[in-house]
Amino acid sequence: MSIARPDSTDSTHSPAHCPAQSLARLLHAIDTRDWAAARRQLGDHVEIDYRSLFGGAPQLVDANALIEQWRGMLTPLHSTQHLLGTPCVAIDGERAVVEAPVRGDHVAHGLPDGEQWMVAGMYTAHFERHDDRWVLTSLRLDAHHQTGNRQLLAQAGERMRSLPVGDGFSCELVHLSSMGDRIIGHLYLPSSTRGPVPGVVVLGSWTTVKEQMAGLYAQRLAQRGYAALAFDPRGHGQSAGALRNVESPAAKIEDVRAAAAFLARDPRVSGAGVGALGICAGAGYVAGAALDSPEISSVALVAPWLHDRGLVEAIYGGPEGVQKRRAWAEAALQRLAQTGEIEYVPAVSTTDERAAMFGAFEYYLDPARGAIDAWPNAFATMAWTEWLEFDPHPFAERLEQPVMIVHSEQGAVPEGARRFHARLSGPKEIRWLGGTQFDFYDDPPHVAEAVSIVAEHFAEARR
Repeated sequence: MSIARPDSTDSTHSPAHCPAQSLARLLHAIDTRDWAAARRQLGDHVEIDYRSLFGGAPQLVDANALIEQWRGMLTPLHSTQHLLGTPCVAIDGERAVVEAPVRGDHVAHGLPDGEQWMVAGMYTAHFERHDDRWVLTSLRLDAHHQTGNRQLLAQAGERMRSLPVGDGFSCELVHLSSMGDRIIGHLYLPSSTRGPVPGVVVLGSWTTVKEQMAGLYAQRLAQRGYAALAFDPRGHGQSAGALRNVESPAAKIEDVRAAAAFLARDPRVSGAGVGALGICAGAGYVAGAALDSPEISSVALVAPWLHDRGLVEAIYGGPEGVQKRRAWAEAALQRLAQTGEIEYVPAVSTTDERAAMFGAFEYYLDPARGAIDAWPNAFATMAWTEWLEFDPHPFAERLEQPVMIVHSEQGAVPEGARRFHARLSGPKEIRWLGGTQFDFYDDPPHVAEAVSIVAEHFAEARR
């Protein structure tokens, strides 16, 4: 590292306070989204020159406004990483210039033209010394090389601008981590409540994304005064994960725990724990997550799909139907091992019998309901084995949190709900309503009734 600086006996010019360190601290703060730390590295005004990337002209920007620009530009991204090469530093009294190679990696999952954008080039940064620190006054990037999706910032920003809006709630994009992968969620907040409010994490049915039934329930809970987090599990929707659309109960259970821990730490959330709501297949995942999550203080299951071995055989055509799906999964796993390719079938289809749900499942086939652009209608064939072997019923005997079940005799596998309820050893209640399984997904009267029941359940659990 080639740094020219005054005599090291001057503590204000020690390595900890050199301008190259200030540049490194700025980039680290940006990558960690520590905007207060980033602001401390800036002078009152900063000239920014990104002509090599975006054209235009250099701009002299108020430092606070610049921080807000960076925040708005980078918050929709999953991650950024700026790596500096060996800097060359020239110090002239109270001023300094740093030239350093830089590589900036930008990642936003689920974008149409690619999930990564890399820029390599040279930074030229000007600093002034203020008291015992160097502050940035000018930053120019000379970009030399780019790869990936050059529209990544614009596309991620457009996704941010399309967040749900409605009466009685606001919605913001949040990032959290589960098992080393970045998860994307929509945090719905009540618009009429000040101060900390109770929190609830919400997970929808298998194969689904946060914009479907989970998001609807989160909106309705926010309108009732809750901070409700709907999220995409790893490998689904906008969240990271190398294996896409693989229905893994074990992975989703870990993701629910991570979401609950994240929400419980949010200063806008009150109390020592949060509620957890699972809809359809999400019910089994929420129940499993609650076992080892100190943050989950109460559980609600709406239209729960809770199968065991006997119910699996009844649902999927007896032992022969189960074995056929196991064979599909084994062949898909062999294909993955040999070629690195994941085999997908539709999650729902009226024509492909290999689909995860074969038949006229109207919610998933109607663009005005569940067949939205954010849902890929894809199921990784290799996931059949774990799904068929998943049995959430043993969770019931170990659950200590209060549990509310809301279901219908006309819904999916009501016998599973009865068996699960019977095995619960802690505080429990089950409410039987009318309606079909899909009525609980988006039919306004059914959703309103279910939300009213679970909201009161979560409130009672906090008393």
